[in-house]
Amino acid sequence: MRNLAEILSKSLYYPACGLDGKPMSYFNPRYELYGIDTFIYCDYHIEKEEVINNLPTVLGYESNNIEDVAIDTLITNEYLTNFLAQRRRQYFKVVPYALIISLQRKQAFDENHGPASITLIYIGGEGISTFEGLYLANRVSPRAISIIRPGTGFGFNWTDFRKKHAPMANAIMNNPFGCPDHFLVGFEFDWSDEYELIDNPWDIYFYSNKRNLQPK
Repeated sequence: MRNLAEILSKSLYYPACGLDGKPMSYFNPRYELYGIDTFIYCDYHIEKEEVINNLPTVLGYESNNIEDVAIDTLITNEYLTNFLAQRRRQYFKVVPYALIISLQRKQAFDENHGPASITLIYIGGEGISTFEGLYLANRVSPRAISIIRPGTGFGFNWTDFRKKHAPMANAIMNNPFGCPDHFLVGFEFDWSDEYELIDNPWDIYFYSNKRNLQPK
């Protein structure tokens, strides 16, 4: 495994991800443009077995290894203490876990389809403490963030990832080691498969009319 800080600096972070593989399918064929080859997924309501049995389908790739690793190999020190403390939250369902899933490009597809291999790191944990325990602890920023259906209301999230001055926005935008270049977002009350890539969701996206946005 490469140096963790290097891996994280070329990653997309997707809190409250469920089992949604769309961000992987979006960025893989655009690897030369965005340089993202690692996808950090995080959800405290998806069991480890659900992930293993329902791996996201990515066209042209197949899983060739699933590694079940201890959380403290990825999140350490005071960040681990805060990560584990989140289990007290009302809707925290899982025993914290971490899976490292390697996917290899199939021989029928060439480099124009995406990188030779991609990595999915799926963490059973709360989104903000996981962001801090990975990115702040390693003094980096993700290259992209995905917030599509963040579990607000009946989705069991304790905070609204879409609000500008709420904990998630503060953690990401006040990261002293930089901010993401790209945000892949979905739309409130839109249960289609549509999403768009924009510059800063907390300035121009959330609770706005999606027709006012132009995809990039």
